[in-house]
Amino acid sequence: MKKPATDSGLLLRIDTLNVSEQFRLMAQLNGLITLGDLVSSDLDKLPLRDGSGMRVLAEAMEILEEFGLEKLTED
Repeated sequence: MKKPATDSGLLLRIDTLNVSEQFRLMAQLNGLITLGDLVSSDLDKLPLRDGSGMRVLAEAMEILEEFGLEKLTED
């Protein structure tokens, strides 16, 4: 179920979310602590980052959509 976007959604810690171990490891390797860090990162280059790939990018977009934050990634 999609949650409404809030500023507090940006403060959610990735390590407290229900995400895959691959996503959790990628976040840790790349210093992404909160969803705000994820939103402010260059998502186009996410698959090229340490411990990442296309599956992690797809999961990132699903997570942002779940918390109503996907619009923050659009140019």
